Amino acid sequence: MEAKLAEVQALNAQLTAVNARMAAELRRRTESLELMREERREMLPSLEIVRGEVRRQAETIMGLQSEMALLNTKHKQTCRCLVERLALEMKKRDTKIAELEDIASPPTSPNDWWTGKKEQRARRIAASVRQQLASGVAANASHAGMRDEDADLLVETVESFAVEVLALGGNRLGWRGAAKIAEMLLSKRCVLVSLNLRWNRIGDDGVAAISRALEVNNTLVDLDLWDNGIGAKGAASLGEALARNHTLATLSLWDNPIGDDGVVAIAAALDETNAALSSLDLTNTNLGPRGLEALSATASLQTLHCGHNPRVGAVAGATALARALENNNNNNNKKTPAAAKNLRTLYAEASGFGDFGAQVIARALETNTALTELNLADNKIGADGAAVLVEVLGKKKKINNSTLRLLHLDHNINLGPTAVVGLCETPGLHELTLAGVNVGTNAAGLVAQIIAGDPDHPLRFVVMNEERLVNEFYEQPSLFESLCCRLAVCTCQPQERDSVVTRPLFSPPMPPRPSELKKGPSARRVVTPKQKKTQHHEDHHQRGLLAALFDRRS
Repeated sequence: MEAKLAEVQALNAQLTAVNARMAAELRRRTESLELMREERREMLPSLEIVRGEVRRQAETIMGLQSEMALLNTKHKQTCRCLVERLALEMKKRDTKIAELEDIASPPTSPNDWWTGKKEQRARRIAASVRQQLASGVAANASHAGMRDEDADLLVETVESFAVEVLALGGNRLGWRGAAKIAEMLLSKRCVLVSLNLRWNRIGDDGVAAISRALEVNNTLVDLDLWDNGIGAKGAASLGEALARNHTLATLSLWDNPIGDDGVVAIAAALDETNAALSSLDLTNTNLGPRGLEALSATASLQTLHCGHNPRVGAVAGATALARALENNNNNNNKKTPAAAKNLRTLYAEASGFGDFGAQVIARALETNTALTELNLADNKIGADGAAVLVEVLGKKKKINNSTLRLLHLDHNINLGPTAVVGLCETPGLHELTLAGVNVGTNAAGLVAQIIAGDPDHPLRFVVMNEERLVNEFYEQPSLFESLCCRLAVCTCQPQERDSVVTRPLFSPPMPPRPSELKKGPSARRVVTPKQKKTQHHEDHHQRGLLAALFDRRS
């Protein structure tokens, strides 16, 4: 191969030299012709000499043209030989890959219709799944470029290994691939418990096929259909399946535009006759007041995510949620309606509630004895709405019947320092997140003192803006040390808090002086040469102001 490449390079050099000679001869011929045209020349012998020179140059040019033609022919032949040799090498490599895939893939029937690249891709995915299943019952084929035609072989592999957890997110599966997966769910050999199909293209037709399988399947517990282009028609199919299915416990429809019609169809199935589905994710599904009203009457849900639906609104949406929370009781009173009586976790972030919606929901918490986690982040709640929350939570502790332990109010910028301090003084809360809230330096320091001053204070996880606490911590080192296990200063979203490292990576260092911080939007700590002398400061610089959140106290 290298010899052929060297030969091609030599031919290119020869062609370049011939072209240069040709150009020189053409220039000489032009000069000779110019001499012949000069009328001042009257000496015939000189004219004859010029004519002879022109004839000689013409012969030289013809010879050069012949030589160039021969070189071009040889160059083409050499290049063709090089290409053929490269193709042969590629063919040998592809043959070797195919042989290895044949060893790893399950046997196929004589009438197998897989050919070419489709066969190679399908076998590669199947081989990857088989390799994962060799050490367990879970397989991850996410972002593998899988298409509908690959699903057949994959399903056969999954069934033969009794897979319980299957992740197929981020592929190109359409309704045909979903139909193959539905056939797998109908199989008697299927023991699948969790199925992740997020970020595919199954659409309404694909989810209809899966819904028909769910009517019969009694093994699947967790189904993730995040961002699959499912509309109201597909949601209606799911609703019909949920009315007959008694095993599916978790369903995610995040980022599917099912709208109110789709939500109503699903909510209709979640009555007392179906106590299986306990967690429903309807984030960013174009949910409106009518759909939320239907959900407020459901009896089986324990976890509901309905955030990022701005159509919900402050009046109708908050009222519907309040109605559900008012009836959400854990007592044995027979007069309590069945609606939403089991709801434990409610995420309603970015729903446009405002102060009015926050006040309505807060009043509903007065009679609620079941909800343990509430997320009202990014709802434009101000001091008025937060004040009612403080009032209700403080009142409930007097009668000692509150169950709310986790409250997320992140990115409600104008909560105000008074409400923040009041929430921290509420003894019932165990976790409070205030990332992106303008707390104020004085209020932040007061919050820290409240928590540090009471070793038995139940509030063990507070998320606040780190810049607000720099001055307070620097002036009071003992205060910082006393908060190591319960106070975190960061700007993470509530749903991201579990992904952040929550165990100490090193002994918590003191924050830098304010003068050691750069000003501006891209503020980074400036480490002096003196600080660089110790590994402690180097680690502190690499990991940031507070690189780890601290363990929650049990």
